[in-house]
Amino acid sequence: LRLDCREADAVLDGADVLLLRKEARDLSDRLDRFARQHGLTERQTQIVRLSLEGHHNASIARRLDLSVGGVKNHKLRIYDKLDITSERELMAALMLGS
Repeated sequence: LRLDCREADAVLDGADVLLLRKEARDLSDRLDRFARQHGLTERQTQIVRLSLEGHHNASIARRLDLSVGGVKNHKLRIYDKLDITSERELMAALMLGS
């Protein structure tokens, strides 16, 4: 697939593009498999799901009746299990299936 783009900074020459179907059911199935594969707890899976939906820590805390610090602690444990350091890496791991 070749993208035709006139903007010089819009597409990197030679860059790979990954296209994923972003349907709720597909993402839910992918997350369930990912959680099982990496031994995530139910709470950790809930936090990943909400992060994937775009919720920030305070929103996640409200929805799950946790403190913001509690959400951060859960995220750190998730990152430790996956040997990553950021939410960006978490999303990449989930989408790329690693």
